[in-house]
Amino acid sequence: MSTFPSLHRRALRSSSLVALVLASGSAMAQQTIQGGNDLPAVVVAPPRPAAAPALAASAPAPSSIRRGRNRRAAQPLAPTTAPVAAPSTAPGSVAISPTGNPVPLDRVASSVTVITADDLAREQRRTVPDALQRVPGLNVVQAGGPGGQTSVFLRGSNSNHVKVLVDGIEVSDPSTPNRIFDLGQLLTSDIARIEVLRGPQSGFYGSDAMGGVISIVTKKGEGPAKLSVTAEGGSYGTFNQSGTLSGSVDRFNYAFSVGHYRSESVPVTPRELVPLGWRINPNAYDNRTFSTKLGYDFNEYFSLNYVGRMTDSSLRFTGDNSYPGIGSFDFTVFPDQTRSRSDSQFQYHRGEAVISLLDGRFRNVFGVGYTYADTSSRGPGITALTPFVDYLPTRGIGIRTRYDYQGDVLIVDGQRLVFGVQRDEESFSNKTINPKTGNTGAYVQLQQQFFERVFLTSNLRYDDNDAFGSHMTYRVAPAVILPWTETKLK
Repeated sequence: MSTFPSLHRRALRSSSLVALVLASGSAMAQQTIQGGNDLPAVVVAPPRPAAAPALAASAPAPSSIRRGRNRRAAQPLAPTTAPVAAPSTAPGSVAISPTGNPVPLDRVASSVTVITADDLAREQRRTVPDALQRVPGLNVVQAGGPGGQTSVFLRGSNSNHVKVLVDGIEVSDPSTPNRIFDLGQLLTSDIARIEVLRGPQSGFYGSDAMGGVISIVTKKGEGPAKLSVTAEGGSYGTFNQSGTLSGSVDRFNYAFSVGHYRSESVPVTPRELVPLGWRINPNAYDNRTFSTKLGYDFNEYFSLNYVGRMTDSSLRFTGDNSYPGIGSFDFTVFPDQTRSRSDSQFQYHRGEAVISLLDGRFRNVFGVGYTYADTSSRGPGITALTPFVDYLPTRGIGIRTRYDYQGDVLIVDGQRLVFGVQRDEESFSNKTINPKTGNTGAYVQLQQQFFERVFLTSNLRYDDNDAFGSHMTYRVAPAVILPWTETKLK
């Protein structure tokens, strides 16, 4: 069925908006919940100097700049300039997803696009699919309007070959046949940063990162308490609200966020597909998202962190169906007379203990993550053309628990070793089956810098799956920056 997902976005931008902002504040980002707001601001930098500074100087270990009595403030890599007009890939920007620790983008042998909270606010991107539309090498496919099933394809790979992380939590849905994550359920009101890492990353992230990685980081509280409340309304029954309370007190930081996205009348069915006299039903979507981010730094060596997120959404949409005896002797496909309904509830939780040793040169992260996905769908029910058919609801519940450890050692300036181990336990249940499986993975990665212009990242991963046995993956990624032209070969 033809759809027009862009109608809602155009209407929302052209509609009259009513916004109330009581107070506002910015928060920096992190790849997982550990590390706090210690990434330098992502800005467009002046042209690179001929000699690149050492990696350890421009990308300090997160533990070296924790909140504490001896805290050192993070310094931006370049002076702040005019706002970025597009997702950032500029020299001087930093990312964590390529290596698991902050590294300047011009020293990474992968293609990375960084979208910041400022980009999302300036372009009024209310959902993650909207935010990803402009990322090169990425194709967003959304069924219908807001809330429709959304898949992402990176460089032509399958949608289940793209790993999606939210604050370091893998959010793929174990209850779906191919375990993909529906990005259409993610709002942007509490997002601080989106990193899109293109190309095969299985040597570090595992088998479901063959196409790339999308890492989403939410905002963290910092400084005095800040309260922000926003409301807006527009065409197609759109009425959105969001609220955030964040800040820090001594060694404790907190951030609480609530988001509500509603659109009641989004037209997605073309008139020519509907028989004469049949009503055209628009899509209706309602999303309520709640998130919490907490952290406590006992001292400069030990911290505890927690992040939790829950999304409760409902979508009413018009599906296709086959009706006998309309226009031919065979079954004819038309849009349904009444709408179907899809309900989803997603919960993500993660707790971490962070221990820093050797004056911050050896960082240890112990984490436990939990993913819960409860999805159900129901057809349109009894209609005039299908008087004896009632579409009963189908439901699936997918659960994942992850136990993980990651160590990060700065050996010498420009030489860093990252290693870790993970254990995943998954289950899926519906009315008839309840299968379970698990996977144990271990990885090691070496980041090297030579002659200030040659960078090399090598990683090796071993996975032992309960059902499919053991497999080894690896990756070697060099990057060379040429003098004078500052061209990067990778």
